[in-house]
Amino acid sequence: MGIESLYWSSADQYKSAPSSRDSIGGDIRSVSLYQAGIPCYYTRLTAGETAAYGKQERTATHRLFCGMRDISTTDLWLIGGKWYSTVFPEDACSLGHHMEVIIGRTDAPEVVECSSSSSPSSASSASSASSDSSESSTP
Repeated sequence: MGIESLYWSSADQYKSAPSSRDSIGGDIRSVSLYQAGIPCYYTRLTAGETAAYGKQERTATHRLFCGMRDISTTDLWLIGGKWYSTVFPEDACSLGHHMEVIIGRTDAPEVVECSSSSSPSSASSASSASSDSSESSTP
């Protein structure tokens, strides 16, 4: 039995898009859908693990397990209607079997384009849903 049998959730992976500017010249973080419906397992970090990753630029809150894929520290994830940024992606034990990605809660970005597997209305509704949900309901 492989680790894939433990993937009880799914995630949408977003890559950074060229940034745009708001009306007063500030940067607007923009992303585009890279891959939808990635089978995964995710869980909260313990207090000790959160402290250990505290030296990173972004706050770590969860650990995500998924199959091998291209993941960078600029990627964002949409899981259960909540947005997460990638803090530290790694090939677990360097075996080329699966990824272990440290992620942290973040604000919803502007989604600038969607692939054919997702419609613009579903991406924007997921974005607005994430701002309405509370952190306490996350596993």
